[in-house]
Amino acid sequence: MKVQNNSQSIMIEDLSPGISLGTQQTLTQVLAVALKDTLSSTNNTPKQWEIEPLETITAITQSGAILLTISSFSFQIGVGLHFQYDEALTSYLTELIKATSSTPNKDEMYDRLGEIGNILCGHIKREISTFYPYLGMSTPNFLSKDSLHYLSAAGFSSSVHSRAVLKNKIEFCASLFVKASSNFGLDINQLQSTQSCHSSGELELF
Repeated sequence: MKVQNNSQSIMIEDLSPGISLGTQQTLTQVLAVALKDTLSSTNNTPKQWEIEPLETITAITQSGAILLTISSFSFQIGVGLHFQYDEALTSYLTELIKATSSTPNKDEMYDRLGEIGNILCGHIKREISTFYPYLGMSTPNFLSKDSLHYLSAAGFSSSVHSRAVLKNKIEFCASLFVKASSNFGLDINQLQSTQSCHSSGELELF
């Protein structure tokens, strides 16, 4: 299925019948913006990260993943950050950590990956709280990518995915897995209005 968003054609998976096309579009935008904001804030390279939507999870090749959850009374959203622990990633993480540790070890690098996952989940939680204000958020869990396929058996039948690439060297992917009742919905117009208020410095009251 294609969704037009700011003149960009976005491929997303068909979600369950209870989730509207508008909700699909909103989830896709929330994920892309949150992924770019998260990675840009970690190394001050906002214009260098290239973000693209992915059609399905099969397009994600990384073997490692961090999973967090955002929960409400009527839905759960799994937030997945995918990574490949290789030389390029360790070099990238070393640059992030070197301010506090001259020779970071593997535990410190995984701690930093967990922090990145926390930031990503926090960004998404903030946006979704526009529609659902009472949300809980888990701590990060490190899993293999193959483990994520079992989410469908747990009722997470809906998902959207994005990829972020820095200088054709560093790559992260992110996913949102949704388990929701039929009345779950997100309005992209309301989201864009809220983002406009934040960016213009207007005070929004709830």
